[in-house]
Amino acid sequence: MTPDQIQSALNELGLTQQQAAKLFRHNERTMRRWIAGDVSISHGIAILLQMLVDGTITVADVQRTAEKLFS
Repeated sequence: MTPDQIQSALNELGLTQQQAAKLFRHNERTMRRWIAGDVSISHGIAILLQMLVDGTITVADVQRTAEKLFS
């Protein structure tokens, strides 16, 4: 997933970089580096992001699952 695709996906989902960082349990610096193209986005996060864009899962689905796993 390219930096432009990441930013486009966030825009489509109505998520800020800060919100996406929190959703994916990464820090904001990592999000900025993915969007700047300094570091490649992890495959797992790219898959989740594409599934969100495709409507296969929702932000609420990801949040619920993260709560189960990390709370």
